[in-house]
Amino acid sequence: METKKLGQSDVDVPVIGMGTWNIAPPDKYAPSEIDDAQIVKALRYGIEKDLTHIDAAEMYGNGRAEELIGRAIKGIPRDSVFIATKVEPQHYNYEDVFRAAKGSLNRLGTEYIDLYQLHWPVTAIAIDNTMRAMEDLADQGIIRFIGVSNFYVNQVEEAQRALSRHRIAANQVKYNVISRGVENDLLTFAEKERITITAYIPLATGYLFTHTGKGKDIVARLAEKYGKTPAQIYLNWLIAKKQVITIPKAVQIKHLEENAAASGWRMDTQDYEEISNSF
Repeated sequence: METKKLGQSDVDVPVIGMGTWNIAPPDKYAPSEIDDAQIVKALRYGIEKDLTHIDAAEMYGNGRAEELIGRAIKGIPRDSVFIATKVEPQHYNYEDVFRAAKGSLNRLGTEYIDLYQLHWPVTAIAIDNTMRAMEDLADQGIIRFIGVSNFYVNQVEEAQRALSRHRIAANQVKYNVISRGVENDLLTFAEKERITITAYIPLATGYLFTHTGKGKDIVARLAEKYGKTPAQIYLNWLIAKKQVITIPKAVQIKHLEENAAASGWRMDTQDYEEISNSF
């Protein structure tokens, strides 16, 4: 598995990890036919395939995603996995950030969180207050790195100005071949500031496999050219970008294997450009 440095750190993270949004009920779109044991088995299998960056949030399944991750990593050397999770905006007050982090620690069954992220930007609570809590969490070793999610450039800059001892390591945003807002200015900014862009919903929740059009035909042709699947072409198109890693969700073994095999190779430059220009 390819790795990239997280933000400005010396810590390597896999370019393809595992997301857990809607992985389990009560999340609205969670597959009802998949039980907890199957999810835990899938997460463990993903770890075996070096998909060791596992992303969650306290709101996913009202904490169930974190609990299932905790079960999956039990007995595994802690430093062999990179666990990221998020705090909800309703918990952005100083004391609430600490309570939320400790709640996530309990559900994950771990002593620290590798990457702790603000789930969404808000204006109701002063960012200085929230980021002070994040820095104190980092100073106390409860979290290793500070991140944000769904932040625009000006919001990342504001959050960074509120920090005095730590750098924002990552910004998790929606990014796939048809959702390209990140390319307006955020991607360039992230490269300049050495902030990791974590792309969520990299396969557009399956839409990329059901739509019709020129882009899909081009991806099908390139999949045949490189002996890959369309999903691997889409994921590889993302991770070929300098600062980008991604966290597709998968609960089937075949999809975990497919995702893992989307790294470790590159297409010709003109093929990336053709994909970009066809959507």
